[in-house]
Amino acid sequence: MKNEYRIILASVFSLGVLATADAATWHLSKSASAGSLTPLSDMGYWGGADGVEPSSDDDLIADRDGERIRFRGIDFTGNSLRIGHNDKYMEACHDSSKMTFPGNSVGLILDRGSWYFNRNGAITLEGPVLVDSSPEYPFAFYIGNVNYVGHTMTITGPVTGDDDGAVVFGPNPFRNSQCARKTTFQVENINGYDGSLAVTSAYDNVDADFGTCLTLISSTSACHIAVWRGGVLSTVGTDTRTRVGSITFHRGSRFQVNADPASFAVGTIHATGKITVENGPVELCIPAGFNGDDSHCYPVLAGAVDSPFTKDDFHLVNPSAENDPYSPLLRLEVAVDEETGLRTLYLVTYDVWQESFYTDEGHPHENRAGQGSSLTNALAWSDKHTPHPNASYKTSTYLRTLKEPGTDYVFPGSALWLKSGNLRITTSSFSVPLFYSSVTSSVSTTAGNDGVVTVKSEKFHFMDGVLRLFAYKNQVLRLEGEIDGSAVIDMCGINTSSSAIVAGYELSGVNTNFQGAIKVRQELNKSYISYNMRHPTLIVNDSRNLGGKMTEFNPRALTMADLAFLSVTNSSANVVLADNLNRGVYVFERACFNVTNGAVLDVRQPLLLSGKLWKDGEGTLVLGNVMSHEASDGGDVCDVPRIGSNLVEVVNGTVRIENADALSGSVTSWAKGTRLVVDTTNTENEDFRRYGLRNVGVDEPFVLLGGQSHLPISVAEPEDAIAPKVATNALFTVKSSAVESVMAMMPPLRDLRVWPTLPVKYVIAKDIEKGWTTVALESRNRGTIVSIR
Repeated sequence: MKNEYRIILASVFSLGVLATADAATWHLSKSASAGSLTPLSDMGYWGGADGVEPSSDDDLIADRDGERIRFRGIDFTGNSLRIGHNDKYMEACHDSSKMTFPGNSVGLILDRGSWYFNRNGAITLEGPVLVDSSPEYPFAFYIGNVNYVGHTMTITGPVTGDDDGAVVFGPNPFRNSQCARKTTFQVENINGYDGSLAVTSAYDNVDADFGTCLTLISSTSACHIAVWRGGVLSTVGTDTRTRVGSITFHRGSRFQVNADPASFAVGTIHATGKITVENGPVELCIPAGFNGDDSHCYPVLAGAVDSPFTKDDFHLVNPSAENDPYSPLLRLEVAVDEETGLRTLYLVTYDVWQESFYTDEGHPHENRAGQGSSLTNALAWSDKHTPHPNASYKTSTYLRTLKEPGTDYVFPGSALWLKSGNLRITTSSFSVPLFYSSVTSSVSTTAGNDGVVTVKSEKFHFMDGVLRLFAYKNQVLRLEGEIDGSAVIDMCGINTSSSAIVAGYELSGVNTNFQGAIKVRQELNKSYISYNMRHPTLIVNDSRNLGGKMTEFNPRALTMADLAFLSVTNSSANVVLADNLNRGVYVFERACFNVTNGAVLDVRQPLLLSGKLWKDGEGTLVLGNVMSHEASDGGDVCDVPRIGSNLVEVVNGTVRIENADALSGSVTSWAKGTRLVVDTTNTENEDFRRYGLRNVGVDEPFVLLGGQSHLPISVAEPEDAIAPKVATNALFTVKSSAVESVMAMMPPLRDLRVWPTLPVKYVIAKDIEKGWTTVALESRNRGTIVSIR
């Protein structure tokens, strides 16, 4: 077996044989006391005085061919100890946890032999080490047996030797079956060594517990490192760069990148010569829990510019990604810098945003993590430069602004095109000269305090596809600039907790050239949405924010779904959704029109209802067009409502009706303190003058909520008008079968006077053929009354 071992090691190296250095006169003679130099029981010292320990001036040689000598000493008292001499192959066995050579001595001389450390756990070899072995017969360090797990041997050094030296770190060559577990060698000071180091293993790296690992700490050396099958070369887990001469990774080897998840410090190995991968790929492993930070770019391996490795020569192994679906993604990139003469392998951390998917019971079962790259990461761009003026940029990945929250970020390029990409904004504002969306792209804010996050551009070009907006928690995501194009702007709520959260969106530009549709909806976790706590909100204080005329009518041009809010927040705003734009408003499942006190939201566009619509806020909602319904979810528009999907609830403020069919087919609930105004001054709408509020598609058109004793109906008084002799104002038309219940809800006549001094009464007209009954308010006077307002 010994001769076979020598043949294996000789195949690793091909350098010349070193001449043996002169050794001193001492040879091991006989057993000394424990705690010193203790040979096996059948061995003695060779030469010298019996039982006498070497002095600080003495050099010792262990050189009996094939013999093993065991050391249990803590401190070596001689000048030097040479393992192997004059072609004698010598094995030393060290069974203590620490052995120290004086720093002022020659120390340990590694010649033709090996050192087997027969201890479990951590073992330390302190003091000078001189490598005097040959590449033909390199010196070998090995540790442990099958009963030992997690061996670590630390050589503090300094280690010295010329370029013909050769050292192997690996398993016991005579006990391969007993040395399967992972062993780790740490060499702390190898600055004076220019020879070769080899890392071997008896087994492949089938998991983290197998193989032999070599870590060089604080090294500046010209040594050559060969990592063989099953061997591991490891960086230091700090921001330290280890310098070596050259590296060769053989098939089945591993490169371990140690990193600190807390400080994001990553160790780097820098070879002044070539880095070669023979028959790769080589596994590149990172520690679990390492996510990186905003720099997104970590150099882990650098070699001469003509090194023949590429990123495909390495296979990234990320334990977090394998075991944790919420872990960020990472990738490898190679950059070549002719000026510095380096070819560098980078570990690039993706910027990550997460969306939590929930089961019907509200339990999280999946997270979706997006890939990304930094806007300021040169490796993310095709020209390997950070964005600069007079250049346009395209991306289909995930980008993130890297300034501190609360600051502004100005994109320096002339254009930024998103195509199936995501822009995540961590700052208060992001200014970009041109913004383009195609296919499906998204813009999102990140975790932070409440407030407004603004994306600024003179023009936004959303030509086609879907642009998805994600506002984080209580932030408002504002697009400030003119929008054109025909894409769909999809405003999503992504709330995941039970706290009060409102994802807000605002389009502040004059977007009359925008022909696309707008959606406001809850993207995720719909089981948690509630009226008082969590909902996506679209803020509108100018109707032009919502787009211009479409080429053909779209009943879902503005979709409000999943308890989305359409909010008018300016108390002096009069927002008119005009009827001449081919745009309709679609309410799916649940939505709310929230109008602040003093403001008006005038919906002249057709309203398609497929769920429940709330009216909130002390301001006024005007309904001036037809309400229709869906036959089924996403189905055809029809006049026959689905029960339970035709609900309108007025909880606050005023609703003003200016179209006969504005609430057609709905069941409308009225809370205490609300007001229903029937605008009898609208003389152009013949049906409205004849029928008033016509709702003949349901059996129960009105419902009174708790605390409300009658319908809060009132009649708008004509302005600057002369009261006629007889004035008949139609209030509502319902099924004849519903008249009795509706009349029971009517307020006292004194509350319904159009002109306060005129007597009024209810007039009922039945259409027997249609089964309808119209209730009107009749006023009579005996003179002329002029009303000026």
